[in-house]
Amino acid sequence: MLDSYIQSVANRLRLLTWARVAGIVAVSIAVLTVLGAWYVRREVPTADQLLILRVLGSLAIAAGTLLLVRLSMGTSAIVELEKRVPDFAGRLETWADARQRQLKSGVLSLLDLEVTRIAEHHPSGKVIGRLEWLWPLLLSAVAILGVLALLSGQAGSWSAAAKRLWLGDLFSAGE
Repeated sequence: MLDSYIQSVANRLRLLTWARVAGIVAVSIAVLTVLGAWYVRREVPTADQLLILRVLGSLAIAAGTLLLVRLSMGTSAIVELEKRVPDFAGRLETWADARQRQLKSGVLSLLDLEVTRIAEHHPSGKVIGRLEWLWPLLLSAVAILGVLALLSGQAGSWSAAAKRLWLGDLFSAGE
């Protein structure tokens, strides 16, 4: 029972991590698009400068994403459960450590029962609820829709600048 509970929490943590990554990437793209379009409108950079802007923006997004993934994946489900459910009070970590060492004792069977009882009162769906990972996905959808609206806009200067930034001179030549 506890193994499936911990696995369920680990799956939810993975989903939460990827939802946060999607949110950060989408917002980063939106911010870079707006800042880049502002710069393109103001300075009218060369094609080489635009390429450098695209590469630097992509590298910044990739570095931030990798950092977030690395930090998030380093957290084990047991440690996160201990943080989110104060009722465990170290019991879950003790149980996992004893299980890993394959210790046998009457006290450990009592600990097993206690940890199972606490887990039953705190289902994984309540420990990491849907709203917790839904907000980053909603934020990423809004950011991406904003970028798409800017790119698909009429022949305005912001739209043309954003197209030139991300799509290059060939696609924005008709503006």
